[in-house]
Amino acid sequence: MEFLNVIGPLTDPRAHGGDPADAFHVVIPSIPGSGFSGPTREAGWDTNRVTRAFAELMNRLGYDRYGAQGGDTGAVISPGLGRLNPDKVVGVHANGLAAFTEVNPDDVGELTEAERARLENLQYLETEQSGGDPTATLREGCG
Repeated sequence: MEFLNVIGPLTDPRAHGGDPADAFHVVIPSIPGSGFSGPTREAGWDTNRVTRAFAELMNRLGYDRYGAQGGDTGAVISPGLGRLNPDKVVGVHANGLAAFTEVNPDDVGELTEAERARLENLQYLETEQSGGDPTATLREGCG
């Protein structure tokens, strides 16, 4: 819902004062088990499975190159698409608190002091303020 106002300018820039050559196809899948999708018929639709399903969707639709945007749960799925298909995903935009997602524990040593402080704050928010998984920000990505 946050991005309804950009669909028209992206898909039909001429109608919005832009150059038709700048038009994009916009694919807006609903996350299985969430929002408008309704319940799933089987268990196991975690973000990794959804990421793989969305990658397969884009493949079946014939897209060799695409960008991914996600907020909330999509802020986990979109970066997962980039990690899963780096040769096809040309860019990722994630917004919302979940936009800062998984950090491989082996990479924590490469973070700056400020980045480590932000990671610690995110872990605090996730475990103490939202009841989330205390290891969620330190897991390996989609695979």
